[in-house]
Amino acid sequence: MQQQICQLINRRYFTDEDVLALGQEAVLPLIALFDEAVIDEMDTQRQTIIYMLGLLDGEQSVAFLTTLYSQFAGKNETLHMAVVSALARTDHESALKLVLPLLESDDKRTRKNAIVGLRHSKRPEVLDKVKQCAQSDLESSLRHYAERVAAEIAAQLPKD
Repeated sequence: MQQQICQLINRRYFTDEDVLALGQEAVLPLIALFDEAVIDEMDTQRQTIIYMLGLLDGEQSVAFLTTLYSQFAGKNETLHMAVVSALARTDHESALKLVLPLLESDDKRTRKNAIVGLRHSKRPEVLDKVKQCAQSDLESSLRHYAERVAAEIAAQLPKD
């Protein structure tokens, strides 16, 4: 499994489906690889692992990502933003408690990363928060982006 994961990480391009095909059994090897990843200027391997964990979702992924969220806050902005997007993508209640308040952050990049991850949500309360962002964000580019994300979320919600 670890070899298969390493091959994906080292590829220049892989699809979400490639990662999802690994299944939940890939979560623990990914967590182990995170600590072994080569740390370069962009932290590319660790960003990729964070992204994969967000895709695979599940309690173990969310717990590890939550730990990373605290670990990188104020220390490594690149990885912290990757974790924000991954947590938002999981659509787990505990993750959303961390991510939804970030829509009101003073930092534009933080708000954008929260919006990016939330676009996969299937929760009406997330739709409401993203709509609020679309109406009130100080940055017009984020308001427009939030409008598009709100439309994506609305399209994913179950029809009554």
